[in-house]
Amino acid sequence: MKKRAAWAFALACILGLAGCSGAGTKPYQDLTAADIASATVFVQPPDQTLPVEDTDRLAALLQDVVIYEEDNSYTEYAGQAVTFQLTMSDGTQTDVTAYSPFLIIDGTGYRTEHDPCEALNRYANELLDSGDSAVVLE
Repeated sequence: MKKRAAWAFALACILGLAGCSGAGTKPYQDLTAADIASATVFVQPPDQTLPVEDTDRLAALLQDVVIYEEDNSYTEYAGQAVTFQLTMSDGTQTDVTAYSPFLIIDGTGYRTEHDPCEALNRYANELLDSGDSAVVLE
């Protein structure tokens, strides 16, 4: 009987630790388009900034993002990064960079799920492909 209780306790501890370490958070789960006063996206490369007019879609994409542990090793990766600069309705600003498998929020990198991060990247490239009001930065 004691052996069975010990095994049950050990299993409960393992499951508890697994649940704590693997749970992600959705930092923008409550974000709405009304919270966003304006937004732009910087696509790098090709180093172009574009306005984001469809804040409903941007808010929906950001709501899906899941972040995990902090990880600043994104500096060791190469590829395309898209940075959404949000000016919120309260006047605050935040930068959200999708750089799969990372999401960088105001300079702090986090591991993230691939699909929501890739959806942000695709959205930025759709805006770039549409050619609407692209500004080339040097």
